[in-house]
Amino acid sequence: MSTDLERRLREALLQDAERARLVNPNEPRAVQLRPMSDDQHPHRSAPKLVAAAAVVVVLALLVGALARRGDQTVDTTPLDTQPPVLPGRTLARGEDVEFVGNEGFAAQTLSIEVEERNGEVTGVFSVSGIVVVRVECADTDTDGVVIVGGTVTEGSPDHVGDVGDLLSLTIREGDPDRVNIGYDPSWGSCAELLETLPHTHGDFNESDFVAVEAGSDIETGTGG
Repeated sequence: MSTDLERRLREALLQDAERARLVNPNEPRAVQLRPMSDDQHPHRSAPKLVAAAAVVVVLALLVGALARRGDQTVDTTPLDTQPPVLPGRTLARGEDVEFVGNEGFAAQTLSIEVEERNGEVTGVFSVSGIVVVRVECADTDTDGVVIVGGTVTEGSPDHVGDVGDLLSLTIREGDPDRVNIGYDPSWGSCAELLETLPHTHGDFNESDFVAVEAGSDIETGTGG
């Protein structure tokens, strides 16, 4: 009896084991282990969270930097590379200056305004308002005189020069001042004009100059 009962119990257990898919019905059911995912490993997920947070911080800093850069205005004004403009130096100045005498150049009046700025000589002088000369060169190194030269822009053959002529004007300082106007058809340039004129005070012929009338004056600037 007991043997038959044991057999039946054993067959029932075997059937239960087969239904439960037990490999060994005489031993406890094996536990199948499933590896944990990365999200279930706290030790593995912590570094990734730190890295993700660092990326967020870096992105925030970049966005802030770009925003600040966008607010900045770039100065595109070109740099001033022009040389500084130096104050002009008066070489000769006078208005309606009259001369002693009533013949030739002495019967004329002289107006002059000449200056040197940044090494360039500019200005004009006119004789009785008929002959107008555009001043292009000057010599202030000759002791006691100021020499200017230029091209006639308005003139008359009946006076001291015609249009296109090169004329020189020499002012000899003294009391009174004396003036000489010169013309030479061989002058090819203003520089040549200056080269051919006397370069020392004593080389000038006194008779070639006319004296400025009392009450009239020509302001001059000499030296370097």
